[in-house]
Amino acid sequence: MGLPVDLIARSRIPAGLANQPAVAVNEPPAQPVQLTLDQLQRLLTRMDRRANFIEVDWVVNQNQPQLVLPQANRTYFLIQNLSPAANIFMGFGKPSTLINGIKLVPLGDYEPLWVPQNDIWINSDTNGAFGTIIYASTAGR
Repeated sequence: MGLPVDLIARSRIPAGLANQPAVAVNEPPAQPVQLTLDQLQRLLTRMDRRANFIEVDWVVNQNQPQLVLPQANRTYFLIQNLSPAANIFMGFGKPSTLINGIKLVPLGDYEPLWVPQNDIWINSDTNGAFGTIIYASTAGR
């Protein structure tokens, strides 16, 4: 009685590789990936984990929405409400109001999972609300 073919094939594999999945002998070798120069540059840019951070300080008054950051390609975004008593309201792509804006409580911060690329608007329920935005941009890369 002979051994199963799979067992015979595995008996000739070095011990360190014996637990690896078997590969069919007639499987063609993997083809090299062909990338254009532009595709390669975009791939390398995405892999680059370095960034120049930019800080933008802002002050807004009650019910006076202010564009604090215009639309841009960004890779990171964090906003902080540094006011001890004022709520702020953020709008993405349109002016924020006290009704439709995303509310950020006093001394709160917001670091979204998905980085906004559109205009960032700030409004407040109190005069003199202030804070900062820290972001990284892909401009100039």
